[in-house]
Amino acid sequence: SCLKGRGFNLENTRLTDPRRVKKLIAVLAISFCWCYLTGEWQHDQKKAIKIKKHGRLSMSLFRYGLDYVQMAIQRLIGFGKKLIAVLAISFCWCYLTGEWQHDQKKAIKIKKHGRLSMSLFRYGLDYVQMAIQRLIGFGKKEEFKEILAILRRQNPDRIRVL
Repeated sequence: SCLKGRGFNLENTRLTDPRRVKKLIAVLAISFCWCYLTGEWQHDQKKAIKIKKHGRLSMSLFRYGLDYVQMAIQRLIGFGKKLIAVLAISFCWCYLTGEWQHDQKKAIKIKKHGRLSMSLFRYGLDYVQMAIQRLIGFGKKEEFKEILAILRRQNPDRIRVL
């Protein structure tokens, strides 16, 4: 039942080619072992499955592991999508800032072979970093040193590295 109904839904694939069925069975066997062992580990180490009155587990070890693996994969995919979105926005922001700065403020030098001496992304990244440092107030070393001194006095245990 793990491979048919509530688990991997093997019957829904409708595969008939023997080579493909063989590969699918191999992948399903590995996946089954992974889920079963995960369920066993979770039952032993984390939270034990409740035992019903007749002495059987309320959920199979396979199902327990499958639920855990599905949840972990969904979290990883969700985190990955958010990370990619943040990186894409950051890249676009830096590139467009570099393009704007090149066109409006100070053009990047062009080398002998006709290419820019620095990419528009790098030019924008440098500008964005400098702007953020100024916004935070770390534009001058003296100000930065004063802030560090204040932080050391207030929380000397937490700021040993600084």
